[in-house]
Amino acid sequence: MSRKKIKIVIIFISAFFYFSHFVQADSGYLKEVLDTNPALYNEALSRSASASKSASISKPLYQNSFSNAQSLSSQGVSALMGSWSLSDKGLTPSKTETRAVFAGTNGSNYDITANVSLNSGNGYGIYYHATDSAAITGYCFQVDPGWNNSFIVRKVVNGTESSPFQSVSMDDVMPVGFSPKGEHTVSVSVSGSDHVITVDGIQVLKFSDSTFTSGFAGARAWGADVNFKNVTVENK
Repeated sequence: MSRKKIKIVIIFISAFFYFSHFVQADSGYLKEVLDTNPALYNEALSRSASASKSASISKPLYQNSFSNAQSLSSQGVSALMGSWSLSDKGLTPSKTETRAVFAGTNGSNYDITANVSLNSGNGYGIYYHATDSAAITGYCFQVDPGWNNSFIVRKVVNGTESSPFQSVSMDDVMPVGFSPKGEHTVSVSVSGSDHVITVDGIQVLKFSDSTFTSGFAGARAWGADVNFKNVTVENK
Protein backbone atom coordinates (compact mmCIF):
# COMPACT_ATOMS: atom_id res chain seq x y z
CA MET A 1 0.00 0.00 0.00
CA SER A 2 1.42 3.41 -0.94
CA ARG A 3 2.21 6.10 1.67
CA LYS A 4 -0.61 8.25 0.35
CA LYS A 5 -3.14 5.41 0.69
CA ILE A 6 -1.86 4.58 4.17
CA LYS A 7 -2.38 8.20 5.23
CA ILE A 8 -5.91 8.20 3.82
CA VAL A 9 -6.75 4.95 5.62
CA ILE A 10 -5.42 6.32 8.93
CA ILE A 11 -7.63 9.36 8.60
CA PHE A 12 -10.61 7.18 7.68
CA ILE A 13 -10.18 4.81 10.61
CA SER A 14 -9.61 7.67 13.05
CA ALA A 15 -12.80 9.32 11.88
CA PHE A 16 -14.64 6.00 12.14
CA PHE A 17 -13.66 5.52 15.79
CA TYR A 18 -14.37 9.13 16.70
CA PHE A 19 -17.82 9.25 15.13
CA SER A 20 -18.88 5.61 15.45
CA HIS A 21 -21.34 6.43 18.23
CA PHE A 22 -23.09 8.88 15.89
CA VAL A 23 -23.24 7.02 12.57
CA GLN A 24 -23.47 3.54 11.08
CA ALA A 25 -20.80 2.64 8.51
CA ASP A 26 -20.20 -0.14 6.01
CA SER A 27 -17.51 -2.21 7.72
CA GLY A 28 -16.40 -4.37 4.77
CA TYR A 29 -13.41 -2.34 3.64
CA LEU A 30 -12.56 -1.36 7.20
CA LYS A 31 -12.52 -5.01 8.30
CA GLU A 32 -10.16 -5.88 5.46
CA VAL A 33 -7.76 -3.11 6.47
CA LEU A 34 -7.82 -4.10 10.14
CA ASP A 35 -7.24 -7.79 9.34
CA THR A 36 -4.25 -7.14 7.10
CA ASN A 37 -2.68 -4.09 8.76
CA PRO A 38 -2.75 -4.41 12.58
CA ALA A 39 -0.05 -1.73 12.97
CA LEU A 40 -2.18 0.66 10.96
CA TYR A 41 -5.15 -0.14 13.15
CA ASN A 42 -3.19 0.57 16.34
CA GLU A 43 -1.92 3.89 15.01
CA ALA A 44 -5.41 4.99 14.00
CA LEU A 45 -6.80 3.94 17.39
CA SER A 46 -4.10 5.96 19.15
CA ARG A 47 -4.83 9.03 17.04
CA SER A 48 -8.54 8.67 17.69
CA ALA A 49 -7.99 8.54 21.46
CA SER A 50 -5.80 11.65 21.32
CA ALA A 51 -8.42 13.51 19.30
CA SER A 52 -11.17 12.53 21.74
CA LYS A 53 -9.06 13.66 24.71
CA SER A 54 -8.30 17.00 23.08
CA ALA A 55 -11.96 17.56 22.29
CA SER A 56 -12.92 16.98 25.92
CA ILE A 57 -10.63 19.72 27.27
CA SER A 58 -12.78 22.74 28.06
CA LYS A 59 -11.73 26.34 27.72
CA PRO A 60 -11.14 28.19 31.04
CA LEU A 61 -13.90 30.49 32.20
CA TYR A 62 -11.26 33.18 32.58
CA GLN A 63 -7.52 33.40 32.00
CA ASN A 64 -5.31 36.49 32.10
CA SER A 65 -1.62 37.04 32.81
CA PHE A 66 -2.15 40.78 33.42
CA SER A 67 1.25 41.50 31.89
CA ASN A 68 0.37 44.63 29.87
CA ALA A 69 -1.09 48.06 30.49
CA GLN A 70 -4.56 47.82 28.95
CA SER A 71 -8.08 48.90 29.87
CA LEU A 72 -9.81 46.96 32.63
CA SER A 73 -12.93 46.28 30.55
CA SER A 74 -10.92 44.84 27.65
CA GLN A 75 -9.33 42.40 30.10
CA GLY A 76 -12.60 41.31 31.68
CA VAL A 77 -12.08 43.10 34.99
CA SER A 78 -15.12 44.69 36.59
CA ALA A 79 -13.99 47.18 39.25
CA LEU A 80 -16.70 47.25 41.91
CA MET A 81 -15.00 49.50 44.46
CA GLY A 82 -11.84 51.59 44.55
CA SER A 83 -9.39 52.20 41.74
CA TRP A 84 -7.69 49.40 39.79
CA SER A 85 -4.99 49.64 37.11
CA LEU A 86 -3.06 47.35 34.77
CA SER A 87 0.67 47.47 34.09
CA ASP A 88 3.57 45.08 33.56
CA LYS A 89 3.40 44.48 37.33
CA GLY A 90 -0.10 43.04 37.00
CA LEU A 91 -3.55 44.02 38.22
CA THR A 92 -2.99 46.60 40.96
CA PRO A 93 -5.57 48.14 43.32
CA SER A 94 -5.33 51.50 45.05
CA LYS A 95 -4.42 51.48 48.75
CA THR A 96 -8.03 51.67 49.89
CA GLU A 97 -10.85 49.15 50.14
CA THR A 98 -10.92 47.67 46.63
CA ARG A 99 -13.13 45.01 45.07
CA ALA A 100 -13.29 43.51 41.58
CA VAL A 101 -14.70 40.45 39.82
CA PHE A 102 -13.70 38.70 36.61
CA ALA A 103 -16.10 38.55 33.66
CA GLY A 104 -17.51 35.18 32.63
CA THR A 105 -16.75 33.44 35.93
CA ASN A 106 -20.28 33.24 37.30
CA GLY A 107 -20.63 29.57 38.22
CA SER A 108 -20.86 26.95 40.93
CA ASN A 109 -17.98 24.48 40.66
CA TYR A 110 -14.61 25.91 39.66
CA ASP A 111 -10.92 26.27 40.47
CA ILE A 112 -9.30 29.69 40.87
CA THR A 113 -5.53 30.13 40.68
CA ALA A 114 -3.60 33.40 40.95
CA ASN A 115 -0.04 34.57 41.51
CA VAL A 116 -0.22 37.39 44.04
CA SER A 117 2.60 39.63 45.26
CA LEU A 118 2.13 41.49 48.54
CA ASN A 119 4.74 44.23 48.78
CA SER A 120 3.44 45.97 51.89
CA GLY A 121 0.24 46.59 53.80
CA ASN A 122 -2.60 44.67 55.37
CA GLY A 123 -3.33 41.81 52.97
CA TYR A 124 -5.48 40.66 50.07
CA GLY A 125 -8.33 38.34 49.24
CA ILE A 126 -9.87 36.13 46.57
CA TYR A 127 -13.64 36.37 46.19
CA TYR A 128 -15.65 33.37 45.04
CA HIS A 129 -19.34 32.59 44.67
CA ALA A 130 -19.68 36.37 44.79
CA THR A 131 -22.10 38.89 43.32
CA ASP A 132 -20.92 41.57 40.91
CA SER A 133 -21.92 44.68 42.86
CA ALA A 134 -20.04 47.04 45.19
CA ALA A 135 -22.23 45.77 48.04
CA ILE A 136 -20.79 42.35 47.35
CA THR A 137 -22.10 39.07 48.75
CA GLY A 138 -20.09 35.86 48.79
CA TYR A 139 -17.01 34.18 50.21
CA CYS A 140 -13.62 35.85 50.55
CA PHE A 141 -10.44 33.91 51.24
CA GLN A 142 -7.85 36.25 52.72
CA VAL A 143 -4.10 36.19 53.21
CA ASP A 144 -4.29 38.38 56.27
CA PRO A 145 -1.18 39.42 58.22
CA GLY A 146 -3.38 41.81 60.20
CA TRP A 147 -5.51 38.95 61.55
CA ASN A 148 -2.81 37.34 63.69
CA ASN A 149 -0.87 36.37 60.56
CA SER A 150 -3.57 33.96 59.43
CA PHE A 151 -5.33 32.53 56.41
CA ILE A 152 -9.04 33.18 56.86
CA VAL A 153 -12.38 32.88 55.06
CA ARG A 154 -15.14 35.40 55.65
CA LYS A 155 -18.74 35.49 54.54
CA VAL A 156 -19.68 38.86 53.10
CA VAL A 157 -23.32 39.99 52.80
CA ASN A 158 -24.23 43.22 51.02
CA GLY A 159 -20.67 44.47 51.45
CA THR A 160 -20.49 43.76 55.17
CA GLU A 161 -18.07 41.06 56.22
CA SER A 162 -18.56 38.76 59.18
CA SER A 163 -15.86 37.52 61.51
CA PRO A 164 -13.85 34.66 59.98
CA PHE A 165 -15.66 31.34 60.10
CA GLN A 166 -12.53 29.53 58.90
CA SER A 167 -9.08 30.47 60.17
CA VAL A 168 -5.63 28.96 60.51
CA SER A 169 -2.33 30.46 61.58
CA MET A 170 0.24 30.64 58.80
CA ASP A 171 2.82 29.29 61.25
CA ASP A 172 0.75 26.13 61.73
CA VAL A 173 0.53 25.17 58.06
CA MET A 174 3.41 26.79 56.18
CA PRO A 175 7.16 26.04 56.28
CA VAL A 176 9.39 27.78 58.80
CA GLY A 177 10.29 31.25 57.62
CA PHE A 178 7.18 31.73 55.49
CA SER A 179 6.19 35.35 54.96
CA PRO A 180 2.91 36.56 53.44
CA LYS A 181 4.93 39.20 51.63
CA GLY A 182 6.44 38.41 48.26
CA GLU A 183 4.82 36.35 45.50
CA HIS A 184 2.65 33.35 46.30
CA THR A 185 0.38 31.06 44.30
CA VAL A 186 -3.11 31.02 45.77
CA SER A 187 -5.71 28.45 44.71
CA VAL A 188 -9.37 28.13 45.68
CA SER A 189 -11.31 25.03 44.62
CA VAL A 190 -15.04 24.79 45.23
CA SER A 191 -17.32 21.92 44.27
CA GLY A 192 -20.81 21.86 45.72
CA SER A 193 -20.36 22.56 49.41
CA ASP A 194 -16.72 21.42 49.47
CA HIS A 195 -14.00 24.07 49.64
CA VAL A 196 -10.25 23.43 49.38
CA ILE A 197 -7.71 26.26 49.56
CA THR A 198 -3.98 26.00 48.91
CA VAL A 199 -1.06 28.42 49.10
CA ASP A 200 2.09 27.53 47.18
CA GLY A 201 0.70 24.03 46.69
CA ILE A 202 0.09 23.45 50.42
CA GLN A 203 -3.45 22.82 51.59
CA VAL A 204 -4.22 25.41 54.24
CA LEU A 205 -7.99 25.10 54.61
CA LYS A 206 -10.58 22.44 53.81
CA PHE A 207 -14.21 22.70 54.89
CA SER A 208 -17.86 22.31 53.89
CA ASP A 209 -20.35 25.16 53.63
CA SER A 210 -23.27 25.90 51.31
CA THR A 211 -24.25 29.45 52.27
CA PHE A 212 -23.44 30.77 48.79
CA THR A 213 -23.89 28.27 45.98
CA SER A 214 -22.75 30.21 42.91
CA GLY A 215 -21.25 33.48 41.77
CA PHE A 216 -18.21 35.24 40.36
CA ALA A 217 -14.51 34.94 41.14
CA GLY A 218 -12.73 38.15 42.02
CA ALA A 219 -10.08 39.98 44.03
CA ARG A 220 -9.96 42.23 47.06
CA ALA A 221 -7.37 44.36 48.85
CA TRP A 222 -7.45 46.87 51.66
CA GLY A 223 -4.63 49.30 52.36
CA ALA A 224 -2.08 47.15 50.57
CA ASP A 225 0.52 47.44 47.83
CA VAL A 226 -0.33 44.23 45.97
CA ASN A 227 -0.29 42.85 42.42
CA PHE A 228 -2.40 40.06 40.95
CA LYS A 229 -1.08 38.10 37.94
CA ASN A 230 -1.77 34.87 36.02
CA VAL A 231 -5.38 34.52 37.11
CA THR A 232 -7.16 31.42 35.84
CA VAL A 233 -10.68 30.24 36.59
CA GLU A 234 -11.60 26.77 35.31
CA ASN A 235 -14.77 24.70 35.50
CA LYS A 236 -14.53 21.52 37.56
